[in-house]
Amino acid sequence: MRTSRKDVAKLAGVSEQTVSYVLNKSRKFSKEVEDRVHKAVEKLGYKPDMIAKSLVQRRTDSVAFLVHDIANPIFPEMIRGFQERAGEFGFSVYIADALGQNVLSQINDLISRRVDGIYLSLASEHQMQSIIQRLIDCNVKVVVGNRLTAKAHPVCCVEADLKQGMYDAMCFLRDKGHKKIVYLNGLDTETENNDRYFAFMKYHKQLFGTEPVVIQNDPPYETTVEVGSKLTKRLLEQHTDCTAIITTNDLMAYGAMDCIKGSGLHIPEDISVVGFDDIMYSKYIYPPLTTVGYDKREHGRRIFDELYKRIDGDAEASSYCALSTSLVSRATVRDFSAE
Repeated sequence: MRTSRKDVAKLAGVSEQTVSYVLNKSRKFSKEVEDRVHKAVEKLGYKPDMIAKSLVQRRTDSVAFLVHDIANPIFPEMIRGFQERAGEFGFSVYIADALGQNVLSQINDLISRRVDGIYLSLASEHQMQSIIQRLIDCNVKVVVGNRLTAKAHPVCCVEADLKQGMYDAMCFLRDKGHKKIVYLNGLDTETENNDRYFAFMKYHKQLFGTEPVVIQNDPPYETTVEVGSKLTKRLLEQHTDCTAIITTNDLMAYGAMDCIKGSGLHIPEDISVVGFDDIMYSKYIYPPLTTVGYDKREHGRRIFDELYKRIDGDAEASSYCALSTSLVSRATVRDFSAE
């Protein structure tokens, strides 16, 4: 027989309404009362009727995490943090991968399931705009992964401070005595949201006193290992005097390092390499990669927090949250200052 709220109330020695208040966190009670309720729930294995609850509260306590490529190594830790935080508030989580899928169909499915909020990070800016409007029209709260999208709609953006990260990487190389660095850009230079590229262009002359050099990717704009290798091959054909490169992300850095080694050069003796993201593999490759990282687990937790504020009606729709980055120094940067 299914355990009821009445059973929990009887075991805990409280009213059924008190059980509801405690489990919904809608009213505070003494720690002793709340502990009795939670112990009774655990002992009886009580599970609230979520369908009935959603009808009363007009929400389902469910959220979704939809990204352009779930295989990208930056997402697992973000998802873990997102799920951990959601679980603390009793929310269910849908994880969706947009790569190779009909994204609008995925969105309509999530809307039909009456999710309360969605985190979106998709490759196509145009696609993002139309999808966000559809979600807003259906009263689904939205947090996005890039600032440009947030400008056009009343939504929240949570992202890493990549401009500051690029500045820190360039200062690090300058302080190590590097004077000729090149940026391998995997993304479109026409999009306003390409923070790493614009920061490199802005700060290069300021820090090095010369015009910036960028090796630019071709459409479709991807930031894969293969793209890193391709752009590094172009670099070695055009700018053999550079002492260091910065790549859009760690995956591109892996490709760059493979190409450099395959050309008979050594890292960091001949060319230094700095990546972005500090994904889980970067400290294990050889030599271990110097990279700009951030706490991706905390990123996921912060995304849920911002969604929850809006679901709970406790925050303005539009806002911007920048997560701090930090440079992780490993073995791929040569120190000329000590020579």
